Amino acid sequence: MELYNNGDKVIIRSTRGMGWNPRGEMDQYCGKTLTIKKSGFGLYVMEECPEWFFDDDDIVGLVE
Repeated sequence: MELYNNGDKVIIRSTRGMGWNPRGEMDQYCGKTLTIKKSGFGLYVMEECPEWFFDDDDIVGLVE
């Protein structure tokens, strides 16, 4: 079961995640609000950056 659903707006953690791109290309999303486009198996693709995957540990919570 996913913690978040497609269409949810979530806040991304403010520090680099363990599985993030090692060259720092994902760092620009630290602390940003993103919208989940697709979810599955605890991984999330965001509308704003569909080339990267985020996981449950990368998301701080829902935007209220």
